[in-house]
Amino acid sequence: MAGELDLQTHFTTLGLPVEARTWLLDLWNLIQVLDDAFDGDKPDPAAVRRATWAIFQNMPLNDFYRQYAAILQPVLVLQLLKWDAANAVEALQLQNEKSYVWRAGFYEVVLMCCHLCGINDVGHACMELYGETFAEYMDGQKCQAP
Repeated sequence: MAGELDLQTHFTTLGLPVEARTWLLDLWNLIQVLDDAFDGDKPDPAAVRRATWAIFQNMPLNDFYRQYAAILQPVLVLQLLKWDAANAVEALQLQNEKSYVWRAGFYEVVLMCCHLCGINDVGHACMELYGETFAEYMDGQKCQAP
């Protein structure tokens, strides 16, 4: 939850409207649940319930998403492809700087949302949203090694 509160603050500072912030936070929480499930971590029932509501109700009905769905959907698919590729590289124990960046595609979605809202020159601020350093990423990978 601390990460979510930090993101809410960053999204507000970036100037994103409430609907965009809400959709991005739903997406963030959904990603956390899916990534935990993929990694074999025990799911938090409250997070799973919240993600389920986000997938089937909140996100598709969000006014920001409905307005920009035709643009956002291919961005989401690209991020899914990159996340899948990063997971495949990690499974082969070949993780590196590229898989680290590809795994964190959420921040590219944030940048696109800023662009769609007419918020310019925030690329650096979006890069700074990464919550994990490369060293932390690599340490986490060591813990998951078979």
